[in-house]
Amino acid sequence: YSLNLPILIIRGEGDPYLSADICEKLHENIIGSKLVKFVYASHFMMEEIPEEITKEIIGFFGEN
Repeated sequence: YSLNLPILIIRGEGDPYLSADICEKLHENIIGSKLVKFVYASHFMMEEIPEEITKEIIGFFGEN
């Protein structure tokens, strides 16, 4: 089955808790989702790169 929802999936490539495979599968199965990867961030990306994350979130809500 697939969902059709505007969902933003954000992953830091250095995240040891949330695998890239899970994010890819979520993105593949949720029509209308957007997957954004930050190569230089970990699980704590809101502390590491708050400006970049905020920009993505605001941009996503502006599109939907």
